[in-house]
Amino acid sequence: MPMLSLQFYLAAIIIASAAMLFGLRQFGSARGIARFRDVTISGALGYGILLVSLYQGIAFYNAPTAVFFRWAVQGAAFLAFAGFAFQQLGRHVGTRATRKLFRSMPVSAALGILLIITYATVAIFADVIAPFGQSEIFANSNVLPGGNPDMGGDPAHILGTDQIGRDILSRLIFGAQNTVGIAFVTTLLAFFIGISLGFLAATIGGVLDQVLSRIVDMLMSIPQLIFALLLMTIATTWFGSQKTVITLMMILIIAVLDSTRVFRLSRAVGMNIVVMDFFEAAKLRGEKMSYLIFRETVSPLQGLGVAVSLAGAVWIVARGDPLVLATLTLNYCESLAGESRQRGDRLVQRNKQIRDGRSQRFPMTTSAFAATVLFGSMIRERPSTAGAGNGNGG
Repeated sequence: MPMLSLQFYLAAIIIASAAMLFGLRQFGSARGIARFRDVTISGALGYGILLVSLYQGIAFYNAPTAVFFRWAVQGAAFLAFAGFAFQQLGRHVGTRATRKLFRSMPVSAALGILLIITYATVAIFADVIAPFGQSEIFANSNVLPGGNPDMGGDPAHILGTDQIGRDILSRLIFGAQNTVGIAFVTTLLAFFIGISLGFLAATIGGVLDQVLSRIVDMLMSIPQLIFALLLMTIATTWFGSQKTVITLMMILIIAVLDSTRVFRLSRAVGMNIVVMDFFEAAKLRGEKMSYLIFRETVSPLQGLGVAVSLAGAVWIVARGDPLVLATLTLNYCESLAGESRQRGDRLVQRNKQIRDGRSQRFPMTTSAFAATVLFGSMIRERPSTAGAGNGNGG
């Protein structure tokens, strides 16, 4: 199947678009399908471009030099099938809560969870999975990837070798231990610092809230990468350049800088909780500060446990690929939005019965799904106090 040159490609688009315009209108008129009968010129042009591009892609796929394109297409097909298979497995295997979660989860989100499990498995069993040692040096250096000897590759080194002869695939597998391990510890520490200080600022308020908020604003106003490199330079000057010290300093610096966003979110959520009646009652009872933060503030957030856990896991993986973070987070938000919408409708009906016809709808957009689950958890656990709090808020 020969590939089309640019001139033939443009000519094929024009011919295909005209054929689609005439054919679709005739087909729509004969079958009574208004969408095809009333197709516009731009719509037919889009169909024509799609058909010609599909032909061009198939022709390029069969070309002998398109090794990486074939790998990309096969990899995309394999990932789609793996995500679908994992989604179907999760719908039939596991606890009731996980099966319910997988039923409302799109294939892309299931694929994201599968990739996270794969990352962790590769990092843990790198010594068994890697074909060669991490520092093993071979005679052939700068071997091209692909494994084709005619193109400068080597079947023993699928991804080639670096400038000193080390296998790149093996180094990528071993690199998962450092990347995922450091990112895991950093993410846990960032969430702990951000959530603790955010809830503390929301609970105490006053001067402490203002001081912590201004410090966070100051840290967020500085470019994070440049600031982290500057702090790493200062840390190595003060504490030395040993590998362990550098790793610990890097984890601490990145965790502190990443905790600023967690602090803002935690403080915003905490400010909505501290004005609730049950929190005021706990303060009047004379409860300790630790009880107010970890029992009265954190307890209503149990409905957000799944979302926060997945967000943290996606954050770990996405440190190597920002596209993973954007794709998985948005798709998972969309999956939770549908469930949150149903829960919000049930809560609205319940509030109508409690307040004699008065209702209050929660914002059910994707960006506000977390707040909906939060208020839903509070109303489900404390019907009377939550109902009064929502009434005052309305």
